[in-house]
Amino acid sequence: MSIKKEEYYGFETANARGYNVFSDMKVDKDVLSNWIGSYPKAYFEVVDDKK
Repeated sequence: MSIKKEEYYGFETANARGYNVFSDMKVDKDVLSNWIGSYPKAYFEVVDDKK
């Protein structure tokens, strides 16, 4: 299986156990419209984390 490396955006879930992932930050009717899914933190390497 080949996976194309892309840039995604994520927000920590309410229970702090994972991230809600979006393909971009486009807003449609006050909602982020390109939600991919929610995944555990172990699935990710977080880069460019601005706090």
